Amino acid sequence: MRNVEPSFPLLQVMGRRKAFSANSLAIALRNIYLSAGFTNCSSHTGRRSSISQLANKGVGIRIIQKFSGHKQLQSVQNYLDANEEMVKNAVELVV
Repeated sequence: MRNVEPSFPLLQVMGRRKAFSANSLAIALRNIYLSAGFTNCSSHTGRRSSISQLANKGVGIRIIQKFSGHKQLQSVQNYLDANEEMVKNAVELVV
């Protein structure tokens, strides 16, 4: 494994662009998942997973909204799933 400078980007934009487009970043992430052996994954998979993990740990929805870059709170709510662990944790807070 080569040494990497902290200021060196993990993913580099090719050509004259200074930033990824939404499409080029989605393609780059899909290729990373495929190289790691994950199938049926997309850039959305990681986004949904990280948002769900934050919610499961009790992070407030407004913080999640800021983290994920969603402008509308309703957009964040679409990512959140109530699972048995979350319900159990909520009941334990009451007891």
